[in-house]
Amino acid sequence: MKDAFGNYVIQVLLELDPSFLSMIMNDLKGQMKELSTNKFSCRVVQELILKLSQTQLIELVEELLPSLEMCVFDKNGCHVVQKCIEQTEDEATWIKIVEELSPRTKEMSMKKYSCHVI
Repeated sequence: MKDAFGNYVIQVLLELDPSFLSMIMNDLKGQMKELSTNKFSCRVVQELILKLSQTQLIELVEELLPSLEMCVFDKNGCHVVQKCIEQTEDEATWIKIVEELSPRTKEMSMKKYSCHVI
């Protein structure tokens, strides 16, 4: 996932065979911060977010919550956070995201990457 070319292979596998979804989801566990802020693997994470069920997405967001603020300010991580926000339908998860980000909303609105999330 973190390779310049390998990330494309993983994305294609996600497109071609849905059985890879759970395997890749298992590989992501415990690595969300690292993979979301990497310039190559963040693309895989974004593609994965589009394919996850709401239950799986909530699980992914829960893991990302402690690193959410850091991801918002990161040039790659901000795209992952945007996808999470766009795809999340669960109100409780939305509230957690807002609560995590609200203390620094003013600062986020004035920074290069985080302003896109706001």
